[in-house]
Formats: sequence, structure tokens, C-alpha cells
Amino acid sequence: MGQQEILDISLFQPTRPTIRIRTEENPDGKVYELRIQDELSLEQLGEIIGLGEKVQHLQNSDEFEFDEAMVELIGGFFDGMLRIAIVGDYDAELKDLVPVVQKAQIVTAFTETCLGTPTQLATALAEKRQEQTGE
Repeated sequence: MGQQEILDISLFQPTRPTIRIRTEENPDGKVYELRIQDELSLEQLGEIIGLGEKVQHLQNSDEFEFDEAMVELIGGFFDGMLRIAIVGDYDAELKDLVPVVQKAQIVTAFTETCLGTPTQLATALAEKRQEQTGE
């Protein structure tokens, strides 16, 4: 009977998905890389889940009111997600440049492409916790 491979670890630089943001000043655009799930720390995965739970709670709330406070809260959600998602200095380069609708598009691309389903995200969080605690 042959040897059973029980683990295959790749230490290659990950191939990251990219987005291109075009402006009037730079019509060819600048390419930004998005992190992939394997690169995220336990804290980042936890923050993503926490941000998502806050928004979901608000959407399911009877007190949901689309007012200025809600717009700020949603903008804060997008900014928090994009600080994690984009490789580079999001606050310095993109926070004030990108309108909220486009931020939503980037967050959607990140979650669908890089994070997978909520179940996959929860599994990744559990695996990261296990790696850190050894349990």
C-alpha cells in the first residue's frame, strides 16, 4: 500500500483577484488587489462576520429607517470591509474617492469572490481559531 498524503501546503504567493478603478485623472485606471480568504487573520475574519451581523440585524429590525444615521452606518460597514479587502492603504487612496454605490460593488465582489458562502466563512473562522489555540 502506498503512502497516504495527509496535507498539502502551498507557500506560493497567492493569485489575488483584482479590481480596476478609473477616474477622470487616470482613465486607464489603477489596479488594486483583493485579499483572499487564506490571507485573512482570525481578527479580520471575526471583524467581517461582526460587520455583516450588524447590518443584517438592522435590516431585520422593525426600527429600520433609512436616514442619515443609517447612511453613515452603511458607509462605515463598507469602509470597514474595504480596509480588510483591499491590499494597500484604503484610507489614503480610496476612502474619499469612491462613492458608496461603487464601494458596495467592491464589497460584493470581495465577498462573492474571496470569502465564499457564509458557511465557508464560518468554517474558515473556526479553522483559524483552531490554528491559533491548538484545540
